[in-house]
Amino acid sequence: DPVLASQSGTVLYAGDGLTEYGNLIMIRHSGDYITAYAHNSQLLVKEGEAVQRGQRVASMGSSGQTNQVALQFQVRLNGNPIDPRAVLGR
Repeated sequence: DPVLASQSGTVLYAGDGLTEYGNLIMIRHSGDYITAYAHNSQLLVKEGEAVQRGQRVASMGSSGQTNQVALQFQVRLNGNPIDPRAVLGR
């Protein structure tokens, strides 16, 4: 399945250097928000690239410490994880 950017922003990180998360993408958004998309099978963007809301950035996979195809999604504000429901849909 495709993984889509939740909001427009700039790719802060795209790689597999954090073993736990496998192929990981982190996108910086306005207002000190960062979104993270982990366990992808394929990364379709590079660090520094601007992305638009709804743009396909990866393909779901089972990389990192998981034994099934899944997407781990996080929203962070000032580096701290927050409930995504508080900001999605804005």
